Amino acid sequence: MSGIKSLRRKAKVTQGELAALIDSSQGAVSHYETGRRIPDVAVGKRIVSAFKKLGLDTSLDEVFSDDVARDEA
Repeated sequence: MSGIKSLRRKAKVTQGELAALIDSSQGAVSHYETGRRIPDVAVGKRIVSAFKKLGLDTSLDEVFSDDVARDEA
C-alpha cells in the first residue's frame, strides 16, 4: 500500500498521527503501508477522510494504489 505512505508523507504526518485520525494503531498503518495487511473499505474511507481533513484531495483509488511514482518531493 505505498499509496498510503506516499499520501502520509505528503500530508507530513507520522504513522501514529494517521493512526489516531483513523482510530487505529501505528502498527496497523505500518502494515498497510508495507502491504502486509490490506485495509477493508471502511478503513480506506476513514483514511481518505483523514487525508481530506489534512488538506489533501484524494480518493480510495489513490489510497489503494501500489504506484510509487507519486509526487514525493
